[in-house]
Amino acid sequence: ATPSRRLATPPRRLATPPRRLATPPRLLATRLYATRSTPRTYAYVLDHAGAVHLDNDRERTLATAYRDPKFLDDLYRGLRRRRSGAWAAVCAGEVNALRADTGDAAADEEVIVVFDKLVDDRLRYAGSLSEPFEPSRLRWCASGRLYHELGAP
Repeated sequence: ATPSRRLATPPRRLATPPRRLATPPRLLATRLYATRSTPRTYAYVLDHAGAVHLDNDRERTLATAYRDPKFLDDLYRGLRRRRSGAWAAVCAGEVNALRADTGDAAADEEVIVVFDKLVDDRLRYAGSLSEPFEPSRLRWCASGRLYHELGAP
């Protein structure tokens, strides 16, 4: 008799209303994010064709490359050489590290930009960035590849 009686009785109401948070959830989440001790780090790799991929991609194809011009421009504009010699851009509290994997080990230490077009005497790279083409800034790498120096950002 007791099991059916329990189902028929309405639920008991709480005498006091539930407690409200002293800090709204949005502010609480912002504070938690702001107290993060280490920034998020994303690792990207630049291939021989100038395409940028996540470093953990197994297959680097055109389909896995980043093609958003705004992202690529922001990434390249923020690139600075770190004390360790690696290239990284800091944006919104995140670190975006970029390394080259062009298939030329001798050049990968120096290369960070692969120009993909020459338009009106300007070398194009990233999304919409360009660099003036100057024959005096052409350099041969130890592997025999020809490179153009990039001006200071």
